[in-house]
Amino acid sequence: MSLEQQVTGTYNFRKDKETGYKRPTVEVVFAVPSAAGLIELLTNGSEKVKDFIVEAAYAPLNSYIRSFVDENPEFNQDTLDALAAEGKLTLEALANLPKSERSVLTKVDLEAFAKDFITVMATASDRTEKQLQMAAGLFIDRFKQVAGDTAVLQKLVGYLETFVTNAPEDVLETHERVVKYLMDKVAELTEKSEVVTADAL
Repeated sequence: MSLEQQVTGTYNFRKDKETGYKRPTVEVVFAVPSAAGLIELLTNGSEKVKDFIVEAAYAPLNSYIRSFVDENPEFNQDTLDALAAEGKLTLEALANLPKSERSVLTKVDLEAFAKDFITVMATASDRTEKQLQMAAGLFIDRFKQVAGDTAVLQKLVGYLETFVTNAPEDVLETHERVVKYLMDKVAELTEKSEVVTADAL
């Protein structure tokens, strides 16, 4: 059994606001440990490597718990213990969630993003204010109105990519979780649309 597997890394860049130049996307293939490789490292690796793997497992759980903390002003140890008792705070539970649901966002988070999205896109795109407001509304609604429309979903992905390319660094940092959620949600909905088509019925 192989101890490594090949994965693809895709690295996008924002357009330079002074020169207008946008560095082309870089895509590379590299090796990461397979499941068997991780077992081997945890069994025979150095203590530093073992600690590093444990930290890697901690990060997504910590981020997931943070989403509950952000949503609930009364969150405390008792709240966390109740979630743990329900089996919601294990790696297995997290792995079985769709990617878009691994970070809990509130409507306030989405509305704050929508406001900055409209502001950035007003100068970064040729879309009208009405079109941008419509797109922002779909983001806030979590794509419910267009869940099965692949063409619309892909157009919204294009909007998000333009936003990421042109938004100031501080704005991107503020809305990093929202953008990731929206991208993951589109990928999830698109995959479902491809599984069930009119031709398949």
